[in-house]
Amino acid sequence: MVPSRSPWLRLVGPAMLAGVLCIGQVRGQGPTIDVWHGPDQTFGSPGVPQRWVNILGNASDPDGVAGLSYRLNNGEIRPLSLGPDTRRLLLPGDFNIDVDYADLLPGPNEIEIFAMDVNSNGSATAVTVNYAAGNTWPLPYGVDWSNVQQLSDAVQIVDGKWGLSSNGVRPIEVGYDRGFVVGDRYAWTDYEILLPITIHSIDPLGYLWPSVSPGVGIMFRWQGHTKWGDWQPWIFWRPNGASAWYDYIGGPHLEMQGDTSVIAIDTSGRTLDYDTPYYWKVRVETVPDTGSVYCMKVWEVGTAEPVGWDLTGWQGLDDVPCGSILVLAHHVDATFGNIAVAPVSGADPPVLYNVVLEPHANWATVRWTTDVPTHGSVAYGGTAAYELGVVSDPALALDHSLTLMGLDPQSTYHVQITSERPGGVAASTGDLVFETLPPDTTPPAVGAIAAATDKFSAVVTWTTDEPTTGVVTYGLTSAHEIGSVVDGVTGFAHSVTITGLSADTLYHFEIVAQDQAGNPGASGNRAFETLPVPLPNVVSDEFCCVSLDTEVWTFINPRGDGSYAMTGGRIAMSVPEGVSHDVWAEGNFAPRIMQPAADTDFEIQARFDSPVTTRYQMQGILVEQDADNYVRFDIHYATGTTRAFGSTMINGEPVARFNVAIPDGSPVFMQIERTGDTWTYRYSYDGALWETAGSFSKAITVTSAGVFVGNQGFAGQPPPAFTTLVDYFYSVSDILAGAVPGDCAALFDCNTNGVPDFCDVRDGTSADADSNGVPDECGDLCMVNGEPVDCSHLDSDCTLGICDPHTGQCIAQPVNEAGLCDDGDPCTLGDHCAAGRCRGTYSDADNDGRCDGEDNCPTAWNPDQADADGDDFGDACDGPFDADHDGDVDDEDHVHFESCLGGPGTAASLPCLDVHDQDEDDDVDLLDWAEFQTLFDS
Repeated sequence: MVPSRSPWLRLVGPAMLAGVLCIGQVRGQGPTIDVWHGPDQTFGSPGVPQRWVNILGNASDPDGVAGLSYRLNNGEIRPLSLGPDTRRLLLPGDFNIDVDYADLLPGPNEIEIFAMDVNSNGSATAVTVNYAAGNTWPLPYGVDWSNVQQLSDAVQIVDGKWGLSSNGVRPIEVGYDRGFVVGDRYAWTDYEILLPITIHSIDPLGYLWPSVSPGVGIMFRWQGHTKWGDWQPWIFWRPNGASAWYDYIGGPHLEMQGDTSVIAIDTSGRTLDYDTPYYWKVRVETVPDTGSVYCMKVWEVGTAEPVGWDLTGWQGLDDVPCGSILVLAHHVDATFGNIAVAPVSGADPPVLYNVVLEPHANWATVRWTTDVPTHGSVAYGGTAAYELGVVSDPALALDHSLTLMGLDPQSTYHVQITSERPGGVAASTGDLVFETLPPDTTPPAVGAIAAATDKFSAVVTWTTDEPTTGVVTYGLTSAHEIGSVVDGVTGFAHSVTITGLSADTLYHFEIVAQDQAGNPGASGNRAFETLPVPLPNVVSDEFCCVSLDTEVWTFINPRGDGSYAMTGGRIAMSVPEGVSHDVWAEGNFAPRIMQPAADTDFEIQARFDSPVTTRYQMQGILVEQDADNYVRFDIHYATGTTRAFGSTMINGEPVARFNVAIPDGSPVFMQIERTGDTWTYRYSYDGALWETAGSFSKAITVTSAGVFVGNQGFAGQPPPAFTTLVDYFYSVSDILAGAVPGDCAALFDCNTNGVPDFCDVRDGTSADADSNGVPDECGDLCMVNGEPVDCSHLDSDCTLGICDPHTGQCIAQPVNEAGLCDDGDPCTLGDHCAAGRCRGTYSDADNDGRCDGEDNCPTAWNPDQADADGDDFGDACDGPFDADHDGDVDDEDHVHFESCLGGPGTAASLPCLDVHDQDEDDDVDLLDWAEFQTLFDS
């Protein structure tokens, strides 16, 4: 039933607007409250498209609106934000109430909206929200706007004021994310929408922060806005599936945006004309064991629909599995026409098109495209019986390319292409015919050469313009004297892993590729350098002790009026009012604590428990080279907003790199990442969900890092006093290793005095005669009955068993870092100690699924491991005269042959008859020598 409505005097009787408005304060006409879609609104029919019901409107008053609030079903009165807010609330007085469907009762509900002007005159209105619970939005679904009387009958408005005509819907006020939604939050998974969109103009304000760029498009698998900062209504749009988008930044273009990044972009330069209707077709389909594929195409109304998709993008297995369709006009004036949504089913056969046959002398490439993700295969042969077999690609794809190898020059071949959807629905072409080219005498071209290095290994990759095998030789000089690694798999893209290298060392290498006609092509000498073993970067500190660790930190106080104190697991640093402590062109006058830092890549994270609330209070992180060269990252207050700021100081000249508004809030977490010369600043309000404030590139030689506090005056106003509270300063690598920053209670406190053990010892409040880091009054847990605890069972090549004095338990301490060891796995090479573990690199040089240590022919692809002669070497390695089974007749085989020359069995350890008696006369003689010499010379 509808909760009873109260008359106005009763409505204003409760403590409205946090106790400001009461009956006695009503002296005149209150604000006008305009609820855009009327006092009686229905939701849940035909279904629930997102988490929220949105009640939109505007409050206005000649004297100015002081505040808004609302309550649901006579419940708690809650404050409402008033526009503009640079995001969802566009104009002065706009409001948008996010009501969770879960908070609604089936049937009628009442929302009371209260407003007050600056003279404390109040007004109120009520909206009946009819919740038709239990419905599932049907699929397929269509909207013909000429038959729609009220927008809520066909869609749910999420943001903005919309106009309805027979041609479609159009935002009345152009701004940030004007949007409406269709579909079911949970029941819609795989579907396709056809929607005509006509762009009329764009709003230039859309290029300003935080809008970034005007755009228009369709978002799939939408669940509703989520919480970000303290905004109301909520403004965060993740998670979602993906969106088809026409973006104006960097020049108008089509693109597909995933949940966190762009997954496909049109680089053709194509643009959409104003006042011209275009059909947009966008689809999403779940691909088993892979994720989801999103496809889009756009074409002018009145022209033929293109066969293929303009853009295709993939999202992984963590993609949002279901959700509705959100249609958005972001600072764009556009009309959206009739909507048609259909389910996508795996029962329809795929469509094959864009078939291309590219013959060469000894190989051919077959390319084609399908309208849905499929597995592809090509049957081929000299006749339409396709007697040579089938080549297939198990990967699901829309664009397919398969190579037929081992063909004869100037010969006719027949092929048939088949594409199969997951589940078995397939389609095939008819018989296709091509003729190969004359014999190939051109060596292959080697390109796209790259070497990705680690401390003790390198992965060398390259491509060739035709199918080849390859070998990489390497060494400390251009003679490549150390050895070689073979890529025995015929193909276009190649990769080998070189292991057993030394850290921080320059190596030379060369690639030689050989095509199917035997033509070799070489890269020439190249080089790579292995990475050094990294030095420690920063020391993590939770500030749990009663004094600052001066062995780690140095307090720098340029003006002599700053101060610091340790306060219950935090360090408080303060600056007084009236004096500037800025970090800018005049110099660095900020009080700060700094510690030495290595000039390496690192990530630093700090938590600040102090909000900035007055213009130019500031706190942040400094990374220094010297007094005139450093990078600065801070959080400061300016022009009514909290801002994230990044700058560089090079040779005493400051340059602002970014200065962006961020939500107010506390605590705020800062994270600074240095990768090479690139610096990235991220912030968070919970330590889990991070947003990037900015990034830039600047080279400095790092010597120290730390946190600072500062202030600065403005327009005649004195610099404000400020105290920053820093909860912790941490290396992110320590967090990744399992450390919990800021939790002083989790640290060892054996004497239960509320002070961590290491603080007791360091500050001298407890003695530690044996220097084991544990206060003497706690006893020595590593001594039992006068004997030390034996931890030798944890000793290994990479660990030393020691007793933890805090617990008395044995732990394995890493030793012999980067030293040699044996992990006992025959499938790994280059075994070395790393962080207390023996690690090697898995090696399968021929990519046949059998690691080299267990492969009876590691130089040639032989997954069946066939060994017909029982010599423990695979048939693939039993080539003529190749006694050492390395795939090459070389000097090593010469030695073996000479040991067998003169009669069978002269070297019992060698398979002389099988390998060397090529004329099968039961004797290794001069006739065999002649054959050997011929092959050796070749």
